[in-house]
Amino acid sequence: MKYELNEILWEFTLKCNKMCKYCGSKNFLNKEEPSKYTKEEIAKYITKVKPKSVTITGGEPSCEINDLKKCVKILNKSNIEIKILTNGNLFDKLLISDDLYCMVKRYGLSINSSEDVDNAKDKRYDKFMDKTTVITNFGIHNFNEFDKIAKYAIQFPCWQVQLTMGNELQLDLGQINELNERLKKYQDISCVIKADNFNCGECTAGKNSFSITYDGNIIPCLSYRSWKSDLMVQGEVKDIVKIWKNGFDFHRTREFVPCCKDITGIRRICACSYDNIQEILRKDIPNNEKIVFVYGVAVPSPEDYKHIQVYGVGEGPQVTSINTDDIPF
Repeated sequence: MKYELNEILWEFTLKCNKMCKYCGSKNFLNKEEPSKYTKEEIAKYITKVKPKSVTITGGEPSCEINDLKKCVKILNKSNIEIKILTNGNLFDKLLISDDLYCMVKRYGLSINSSEDVDNAKDKRYDKFMDKTTVITNFGIHNFNEFDKIAKYAIQFPCWQVQLTMGNELQLDLGQINELNERLKKYQDISCVIKADNFNCGECTAGKNSFSITYDGNIIPCLSYRSWKSDLMVQGEVKDIVKIWKNGFDFHRTREFVPCCKDITGIRRICACSYDNIQEILRKDIPNNEKIVFVYGVAVPSPEDYKHIQVYGVGEGPQVTSINTDDIPF
């Protein structure tokens, strides 16, 4: 089967000018080990697989501003769409006439607290508004600051919302439900997008996307930094073509692969459809109901699984031998 490579997420650096407590990489920031690959070498290897887009993240990419400019030029020459995530430090170093600004398709501005909002207003990030998506990571740390963050974020063309996960700041299912309700009043007046760990869509790691760590290792997804000790390294960037063609077997067969949607719990509480099959919203699964996992989705089992209408995450045995051809999604 041929897989289309839509996106590479590149952990450009672990250097950061902030140490946000909600950050999934907080335990690794500013602890960067020497890499056998330069940033430019990694960028050139990326062009060999020609992804549709590359999202450059960190750490804070602007901490390596000179290398960042060189790599953006390399990727741009190969007609790769470039996105950069920043806590705003990049905008402090970026002039509107700078080539870097022109070559980047979109910037993601991290706004996660009332303090971030105040700083953003002072620095007039709105002059970059036409290319900027505000990104907010909601957890216990800012749950009660929702209104102030939202009023600022919806001024931009797009607001992407994701969930803090894998630590003590993670919201419980009741709070996630409440966050969903709060977002509804903004979805009609602004483009509000729920990120991967906040929606029930299919996990594309290893199938349509993958990630590259700062030191040139290829892994399925950077979100593993938040909750896994094993990053499931597939190899080094020098073998990027071979890895994309032949790697990620575990993810591509989709035997039970826990992902960020399972860690946040979102699969238990949000409704979606698979091939027009209506999902029944369920918060609780009865203790006497046997649960099996199919492609990372928990369903009632096993006798009547041809008429599945309930998707979610629950406790139960992991069964990977079911004939999934009979399952209607």
